[in-house]
Amino acid sequence: MSQRFDTLCVHSGSQQDPVTGAVVSAIQPAVTFRQLGIGKPLGFEYSRAANPSRRVLERSISELEGYKHSVCFGSGIAAELALFQTLKQYDHVLFCEETYGGTFRLMKTVLNKFGLRSDFVQMDSPDRITDYVTKDTKMVFVESPTNPLLDVIDLQGVGEVAKKHGLLYVVDNTLLSPAFQQPKKFGADVVVHSLTKYLAGHNDVVGGSLSFDDASLQEKLGHLIKATGAVLSPFECYLTLRGIKTLYLRMQKHEANHEKIAAFLERHPKVKRVYSTTLSSHPKRERFLAQATGHGGTFSFELKGGLASAKKFVRGLSLWTFGESLGGVESLVSHPPTMSHSSLSREERLKRGIHDGLLRLSCGIENADDLISDLEEALAGV
Repeated sequence: MSQRFDTLCVHSGSQQDPVTGAVVSAIQPAVTFRQLGIGKPLGFEYSRAANPSRRVLERSISELEGYKHSVCFGSGIAAELALFQTLKQYDHVLFCEETYGGTFRLMKTVLNKFGLRSDFVQMDSPDRITDYVTKDTKMVFVESPTNPLLDVIDLQGVGEVAKKHGLLYVVDNTLLSPAFQQPKKFGADVVVHSLTKYLAGHNDVVGGSLSFDDASLQEKLGHLIKATGAVLSPFECYLTLRGIKTLYLRMQKHEANHEKIAAFLERHPKVKRVYSTTLSSHPKRERFLAQATGHGGTFSFELKGGLASAKKFVRGLSLWTFGESLGGVESLVSHPPTMSHSSLSREERLKRGIHDGLLRLSCGIENADDLISDLEEALAGV
């Protein structure tokens, strides 16, 4: 039976136990599993390679994103690393220019030492990608909306260019989750998630996933996770599955708070600019609405007065927590120049529009008026 997304969140992954009738999937902490004889496993052999709890979560994520396969890892960056390790020395990857700082750091300080090459390209027009494609280009990797400035990439257009050149098309869908955006509809071969964010949703899990249809990619990733061991623990799988059950409800509240808070900040005299797809002032709002069904809870704004104002602002907060990450039930404020994008030089950050007064908000599920009152008090001290 076909299920709508909110129903799928509750029932994805076939979590009910057929023997006991338990409606919650068991946490299976076993490291090893009895085998019937040489070459005769019962289904699992060793938990680094595969685990029952992880298998249920992988099925759940596959169903939410609409793919045949998913593989879960110990973090979002570990998931990305495994995907890049399916390439070989001197292969070339194209990224959208405003890529998450951790991905930039992984490419520029780790993988380039092993001969993997990359370019970070302004993708306002998908046709510009063609100018950077070489005989060694194997993958195009994008985020939409981007973090932290919420630029919007034409997912369909990039997908068409990737297909034309035979490139593996990868989309990081962390910022919206499958509740509000499903990149497969636009030709994505692989979808990346930091499970840490909206899917788990409670600031108590670090994890990542890759979802795709290609059986040969599943075989490659299965080998890599067995060889490198960047696995998600059974307990974290359980926590993520529990988070997914309320994903759709939480995303609606995140979005409602985002919309109300962004409108408040856009009117405030001490705010220079707000980067939010909920606002009519967003230059690519129509493109966003053509490929997403909701806005999520994350956006950014820039204070007048730069770094000095940002420091005063975060000191004045009480309800909002100043800290890393996004997507949890608690509202968070971060400073991308010194946190998520600190691996970029200041020159590179400024080139991308990440100025010293930029702050990123992750709107939680608290009352929006309480959150706005706290922001008002902090802004009064700037």
